[in-house]
Amino acid sequence: MEGVLNLVWLPFGELNFVFIPDLTDDLAMTFKAKNIGDQRNEITQNGFINIGYSRSREFSF
Repeated sequence: MEGVLNLVWLPFGELNFVFIPDLTDDLAMTFKAKNIGDQRNEITQNGFINIGYSRSREFSF
């Protein structure tokens, strides 16, 4: 990025979970949960938060 100094993307944690039980020999069901902790992501510039956001949680089966 031109003209922007000291722009830092801070690391963040993401916890995902996948569970696939077999219902029969030919059939399985999948449960997924993504970003369970919903940790806030931050981009800083010169020690100040420039952008802060949460990616939200996702669930599917």
